[in-house]
Amino acid sequence: MKPTLLLIALSAAACAAPVYRLEPVTDAVRWVQGAAVLADSSAGISATISYLGHTPDGITFDVRLVNGTGEVVRVEPSLIWYYTYTTEPDSTDSGVRGTRWALDPEEQILQLDRALQREEAARTTTVLLDATLDLASTDNGIERTNRLLERQETARRFDAGISDLATRRDAWSRFALRRTDLDPDASVDGILHVPVAPDARYLRLYLPVGDATLRFDFRQTKTSSWR
Repeated sequence: MKPTLLLIALSAAACAAPVYRLEPVTDAVRWVQGAAVLADSSAGISATISYLGHTPDGITFDVRLVNGTGEVVRVEPSLIWYYTYTTEPDSTDSGVRGTRWALDPEEQILQLDRALQREEAARTTTVLLDATLDLASTDNGIERTNRLLERQETARRFDAGISDLATRRDAWSRFALRRTDLDPDASVDGILHVPVAPDARYLRLYLPVGDATLRFDFRQTKTSSWR
C-alpha cells in the first residue's frame, strides 16, 4: 500500500501545472507596484495596459482608455483580440500562429444570470419535493433525522453554488472593462480577460477604439512549478 500511495503522490507532483508570465517586449515601460505599465496612443485615443496574471482559463490585464478625439467613441471589449507567435512578431520568420478574442463581459454576465436562475430553480424544486415526501413518509425517527441531515447538506451545496455564481457575476459587473460610450476627454478603466495560449511565445494584443487600433507586444515565459 505504501509504494502505491507514494506513486500517487509523485504522480500528482509531476502533474503540477507550469507557471506562465507575460513580459513586455519593449523597454519603454513604467513600473507600478510590480506591474509593467505599457502605453500607446493613436487617432486621439490613449491607452495604458498592465499584465496582472494567468489563471487556468485566461490572462488578465488592467486597461485604461482616454478619449481625446472630441467625439463620443464606443469601447467594445468583445472586439479586442491578440495574435500568437512562436518567434518575435516583427522577425523575418515570424507568422501568426493563432488568434484569440477577449471574453465579452456582457455575455459572461448573461451566462451567469442563466446559471443562477437554473440553480435557484433546482433548489426550490428540491425543497418542494422533500416537503412532499415528508408528508407521505412513514419513516421512524432515526430515518427522519438522517433524511433531515441529507437535506441540510443538499441545501448547503446549493447555497455554496449560488454564492459562487453570484460572486463571479458581481466581479464581472463591477471590475471588468465593459461596453462603454466614452465621452470626449473622459476615461474608463477595467479588467480585460482573454483566453490562454499555452504554446505561444509572443502575443500581440490589439485594442480597437474609434478610428484607433492600439497595439501591445508581450513575451510569454513558462517555468516549472518546482524550479
